[in-house]
Amino acid sequence: MSTPQWELVTKNKKDKVVNGTYKKLSKTEKKKFVENAPKVEDLLPLSQVKTLYSEFSDIKKPNADLKSKSKENDAKKQQQKKAQQQQQPKGGEKSKEKEKDNKESKPKTLDAALNRVNVTEFQAMVTSVQAKFDRTPLLWLRTIDNYLDSIINVEISDPTFSSKNHEYPLCLMPSALRSALQEALGLAGESNLQTYFEILLTNLAQEMTKGSHAVGTRLLLQFIATSYPKIAVEAVPKCLSLQNSYKNRKPIWLSILWAMGQAGFRDLSVGLKVWQEVMLPVLELRNYSQFVLEYLTRLLGRHAAGPALSVNEYLTALDAILRPNAPVSNQVTDALYRQSRVLRKIAVNATPDAKLNLFFKPLMERLSLADTDAYKQEILEFLFLCVCEDEQSFSTWKQLYSTHILESAALLQHIESKWNASKAKLAKKSFKVFIDFTVKTNASLQDSKPKIRGLEDCRKICQSISAKMAVKKSSYLSLITFLVLLMVGGAVLYDVKLHGSFKASSTGRVLEDIGALHYGNIALEQAKIYTQKGVVWTRENAPIYYATAVDVSKPYLELLRDLGYIGYNGLVKVLIKFDGWCSTTAPEFTSQVKEYAAIAGDTTKQYAIDFAHYTKVGFVSAQDYAAKNIFIGKWSPENLQKMTHEAVNVTQQYVLSTYEWIVQQVESGNKVR
Repeated sequence: MSTPQWELVTKNKKDKVVNGTYKKLSKTEKKKFVENAPKVEDLLPLSQVKTLYSEFSDIKKPNADLKSKSKENDAKKQQQKKAQQQQQPKGGEKSKEKEKDNKESKPKTLDAALNRVNVTEFQAMVTSVQAKFDRTPLLWLRTIDNYLDSIINVEISDPTFSSKNHEYPLCLMPSALRSALQEALGLAGESNLQTYFEILLTNLAQEMTKGSHAVGTRLLLQFIATSYPKIAVEAVPKCLSLQNSYKNRKPIWLSILWAMGQAGFRDLSVGLKVWQEVMLPVLELRNYSQFVLEYLTRLLGRHAAGPALSVNEYLTALDAILRPNAPVSNQVTDALYRQSRVLRKIAVNATPDAKLNLFFKPLMERLSLADTDAYKQEILEFLFLCVCEDEQSFSTWKQLYSTHILESAALLQHIESKWNASKAKLAKKSFKVFIDFTVKTNASLQDSKPKIRGLEDCRKICQSISAKMAVKKSSYLSLITFLVLLMVGGAVLYDVKLHGSFKASSTGRVLEDIGALHYGNIALEQAKIYTQKGVVWTRENAPIYYATAVDVSKPYLELLRDLGYIGYNGLVKVLIKFDGWCSTTAPEFTSQVKEYAAIAGDTTKQYAIDFAHYTKVGFVSAQDYAAKNIFIGKWSPENLQKMTHEAVNVTQQYVLSTYEWIVQQVESGNKVR
């Protein structure tokens, strides 16, 4: 009895399985299989079989007709090739001439390529394609970038145009072409432009992979990003998906970053969001760190005098700048800290009715999270600015003081460290009220358990600031000295006025008795005598020496005059060349100066403030060191003051004794006479 076996079912019905192994059928076996296989006539009715064969014949006829037509076309092509071979010399020369003309007519600069675009032809092309694909805008939008890429076929060396201003290369586009492009893109709708922008990003990467520069695509990306900035924010997920494929290809990824960043020059909040989500993740990579920093510098410089940021936007941007997730070098950290100052300026230089006290509470809360010195220093500077510019910040500070003792101690210490600037900027009355409030609050919290961190530091700082704010009374010695001098001057003036002249006054007679007035008159007479002799000698000898000096120096003076003429002519030529050079490069140079001037002034000012701050800190440290290690014991301030008083008293005694001795000598001399 045979055992049942499983049969393998395959696509090829002509194959078979023998003992679990797969084998192909031979020719004879195939013929037997065909003969034994059921036929269509056996399975289907006759009517269905006839319709099946008729349909097959209908399908087969066109194929036959196509084959015959293709044979006729092949014959015609062969005849045309023979005719072209006979006329090849003449036609070859013409084709070579056309190639030369094309090479000569190819533009070398981007400006020339943009001026070659025929606006009328462009508008006609867009109109015709739009009419064909009216319901599918993406199809006729794709013809725009293909057209511009084919016309603007120029090579570029820098994918980010770092040496140009932020509007380049869109600023080179003629106004007529820009208007036509604006009209065409406006017809598509913003939702379609969103999808089109993402398609252009992908197309840019693919074309650059093939070796093309895709300048037309770059222009379209810049145009859409600057006209519709929100599109760049919506395209962030698409950009991040491209990052995985092109991050290791520097020119391609730099081009994508450049295209995404163009929206920020129109809208600061969009630029900061793109920088945080797209550019910041590659900051740690050496290939992209320079571009990421340069973009942030340009972005903040572009909006340095623009509208203010909201509190949340500022804090989010500050966290991204001063607390990056990836480790960066010290040089990059310093550059980011400088940009945080510019960001602070943008946040506060808003409309005149801006209230900085709105920033105070969130900044005070962020101060407890500060994990780096740069982040803490920036928050303290902003808090100090809040209390200086807006007195309402003191009211907010009072509400937060008891729950933010440690942060308040840090801010008070910061204010004390720059006291010279603080006492001029702070509202003295409001600050004095706040210090009194802190002293009372510290006393009430002194016995609390457990002890509050920073309370003791806060108490000491408040005492130090209170002492500095107290008005210092003038010392008795300086007051007495001033009164004595004032009384002596008044007495001398009254004496002269009473007697009519200084010589007749009592003061004059006293000076004459001791001989001081006599010797003063002698010195004055001698000075008059020698002055008269000098005038006489000058009248006699000055003409002689003048003539000699003229004779000796005349050749040298003439030589100097000739050299002056030569130098003047050379300088005029140099200035003429310099004027020509300026006329060609001045526009670009002016745009760059305007862009960086706003940042340079703030940076220089901040460096000067930092230098003054560190100099003051060094001086205070030296003063503290001297007070603790040098001026102690015999050299303590109290002992030095005592020694000074003793020295003054001894000096006064010696002066009085000398004066009495002179008076005695004068009286004895008068008695002898």
